[in-house]
Amino acid sequence: MREYSICHVCGGEIYWDFPCISCAYKRREEESKFKVELLMAKHRTRWNLEAKEREREQALEQERALERVRLIEQERFKQEREKAQAVSSIATTKVSQPSSSKLQKTKSGVNSSGQKWTYTGEYKNGMEHGYGKIQWSNGDWYEGGWKKGRRKGTGTYTWADGDSYTGDFKKNKRTGQGTFTWTNGDVYTGDFVDGAMHGQGIHTSADGRMYVGDFVDGKRHGHGTYTSANGNVRVGYWENGEFVD
Repeated sequence: MREYSICHVCGGEIYWDFPCISCAYKRREEESKFKVELLMAKHRTRWNLEAKEREREQALEQERALERVRLIEQERFKQEREKAQAVSSIATTKVSQPSSSKLQKTKSGVNSSGQKWTYTGEYKNGMEHGYGKIQWSNGDWYEGGWKKGRRKGTGTYTWADGDSYTGDFKKNKRTGQGTFTWTNGDVYTGDFVDGAMHGQGIHTSADGRMYVGDFVDGKRHGHGTYTSANGNVRVGYWENGEFVD
């Protein structure tokens, strides 16, 4: 019969002077587990590095995309500003002058609101027609084109408080392209429909703020670019005067 002793580590039987088989298996399992954990740690490190690299590439791509959008918006802003400046230039220079070959006279009256008025200019068939100037007793006045008794074509309307509009008129209303200037220094140049800012235009505030883009019924509505007084730029879509995206 073989002699054996008890392993002081695991309590197993040790025959003769051989090492403890249980401890040997345990050590082998621990070594294998350590190797697996070491390999997994290396893989995790590589995966983390790859994930960080992908994140960095995504961030760079996003920055490049934003830069492309910014350049596109800058070009669009430049084109719209040049268009608005051209409209403003045309609006202030293309007011027709009276023709010496047309009948000109001065006429006065009272409108439906009780305001007295005096008109000096061209007539046709008893109506204001051509070029003329009218002034009301409240201090408002208009000078420019007329057709069949209504403001038509290009002209300048100035209110008693100092606000003024120079541009296109149709059926007595601001319709077409023109420039509206407020006494506080704000200026809008662009499209008008029935007296309201409607279409594309540029609104500049006296403190340096600027909006370039779409308007509907006098409010920012559609796509546009807003620049604050300190130079911050916001590009996106507006709805009823409020930024939405």
